[in-house]
Amino acid sequence: MISERGKEYILSARARGLGEQRVIWHHAFRNMLSPSLTSIALSATSIITGVFVAEIIFNFNGISRIIIRAMMGIPDAPAALGFAVYSVIMVLVLMFFLDVLQAILDPRIREGVLKS
Repeated sequence: MISERGKEYILSARARGLGEQRVIWHHAFRNMLSPSLTSIALSATSIITGVFVAEIIFNFNGISRIIIRAMMGIPDAPAALGFAVYSVIMVLVLMFFLDVLQAILDPRIREGVLKS
């Protein structure tokens, strides 16, 4: 937000006489939102897919125990592949919601989608 406040479009909005609250919330906030949403979505996907490591470290009973048992002794490929598919589906769903939310909030993306 700090870097957005010094950009030319913010200065020109202020020069046109727009109020400070309108300039910040309507112009700067919307342009700052896209990188923040991307960062939040990537963090959420790493949390969802990193649950395996957290369960092992903190000795929680969950999906990690199933995966470890599947890989010990006789390898159980369907269980390991199931966890991999689950992780991929969760990442795809979160990224889809991110794309939809960015298209709703960012007019540059929305116009690009409509022109195609």
